[in-house]
Amino acid sequence: MSVLKIVKELFRHRAVLGGHVWSRYQRIMKVLDYRERTGCQRIALTTLFSGPPEEFSIGSNSVIRDGARILYKHGRITIGDNVLMSHNVNILAGTHHFMDKETAVLAQPCRFEEICIEDDVWIGANVTIIQNVTIGRGAVIGAMSLVNKDVPPYEVWAGVPARFIKKRGRETT
Repeated sequence: MSVLKIVKELFRHRAVLGGHVWSRYQRIMKVLDYRERTGCQRIALTTLFSGPPEEFSIGSNSVIRDGARILYKHGRITIGDNVLMSHNVNILAGTHHFMDKETAVLAQPCRFEEICIEDDVWIGANVTIIQNVTIGRGAVIGAMSLVNKDVPPYEVWAGVPARFIKKRGRETT
């Protein structure tokens, strides 16, 4: 019996559960569903997904650590092979329009765009990646950075907003 079926069986009588426990159960079930759909078993149970499973893909041997938030609703998120995503990473494929002063920001439409993280990328802890960004193959993003533009392959970026630090490669003395 799969883990997904066992958890479903344990929690099938939701009337017994309090609201907080039930929402936690639903979150775990969503992660287990994503694990099953993508074949990636290295997605932390504390990951928060907000979007349809068909708009999210993750490659083989990739890891999403505890506390990640992947919010995309109608934007596409693509994560390549061998990607290491550290703790508390935020991937935000959407934003609110806000230019109409006569309309409350909350009432204005949202815009969703694609985020692509190519193969062999390391994303440090507490990084935020916003919409319409591609992080190139082999790139490294330093902890606590804000990625708001494309990162070329094999480069190290860090900061708020993230900026080029150096190229990856063997260090010479």
